[in-house]
Amino acid sequence: MAVMSTLTDDFATQDTAKWTFGSDASVTGGQLVMQCLSSYSSEANSVDSYSLVGSYALMEVVSPQGAGTGTTSTYFLCREIPDVNAVRWLIAGTTLLAEYRVASTNTTVFSAAFDATAHRWLRFREDAGTVYWDTSPDGVVWTNRATWVSTITLTALKVALGSGYYGTESSPAPAVVDNFNLIPAPVVEDQPMIVRRVAPTRR
Repeated sequence: MAVMSTLTDDFATQDTAKWTFGSDASVTGGQLVMQCLSSYSSEANSVDSYSLVGSYALMEVVSPQGAGTGTTSTYFLCREIPDVNAVRWLIAGTTLLAEYRVASTNTTVFSAAFDATAHRWLRFREDAGTVYWDTSPDGVVWTNRATWVSTITLTALKVALGSGYYGTESSPAPAVVDNFNLIPAPVVEDQPMIVRRVAPTRR
């Protein structure tokens, strides 16, 4: 089983070798655009399963779905099939939630107002049996938000990215994500030029 970090996509094209796209999910302008609809027909699901053990999954949230009346969501899951066990990030209305699911029961381990700057990047990772939920403003410097000693199998998970709503909404904006498992290169500042004084040559 390939490790989760080997699934990468900059969404330059709609790559059906990597993802199964719902009818209302599309790759546009180098990003994955997921319409926020009550049909939840905007999912992108990984074709293959991957192991999260000793690995990670991350993505850039370019913009979440419109908050609407609070019944909208953008979600990022690593889940078993059938969908009874999972770890996930969820932007529910204007709230960011880190959750795990065991036997179809969800447990929230972190909750905060979604901050489009501080929470632009979302990540899961696993190390020595513990799952970590992390956020980052730039994909380089990360802040851990929650941990959980896993009680589920993490060796064969499929990724699901999606958006939708369950209540009464009026045309909420779509969710837009990018750079799945692609970490941006850190910016290297120019070093100051050192001027070396050279003694004149004696004649």
